[in-house]
Amino acid sequence: MKKHLWWIALVLVGLGVGGVFGLRAWRSHVRQQADDRSFRRAEQALKESRAIEALGLFQAADRTGSPHPWPAIEVAALTRLGQLARLVSIHEKSPSRILENEEAALLVARVYLHTRQREKLASITQGRKSSSPAWGMLEADVMMLEGKGNEARKILNGLNSKDITERALR
Repeated sequence: MKKHLWWIALVLVGLGVGGVFGLRAWRSHVRQQADDRSFRRAEQALKESRAIEALGLFQAADRTGSPHPWPAIEVAALTRLGQLARLVSIHEKSPSRILENEEAALLVARVYLHTRQREKLASITQGRKSSSPAWGMLEADVMMLEGKGNEARKILNGLNSKDITERALR
């Protein structure tokens, strides 16, 4: 009789331990699936120009341990929404997050240009190709603000005329 009680107790302990580990594995799997689903929805929202929805998904997501690049979703959404103050704040805390997104880097660089923060502007423009039309126009704007109109004109002359026309229209 005692032998049966030991076996029953051992089986119950085994089931309890197995249940705990099984529950943890199941919860982890469900969280991973929810994270995957939320990330795909956020990416799709950005592709469909629904930046507010993507930002909401970013804010609602439990990003701890996520393999997805959630910070890139936040930066892309804020860029599309034109949230300059938040982009500058992110750049000051984590510059690499902004520098990875070309459009966000240009927006933040323009903020630094117009607020005359030369050191911060230099940290963004360092290593960027001035042959790129957008960066070339930014460089020309820097030259203009420094009173170097001739150098700015040279930069603009080296750019594609279509890019300059588009900028003039903006």
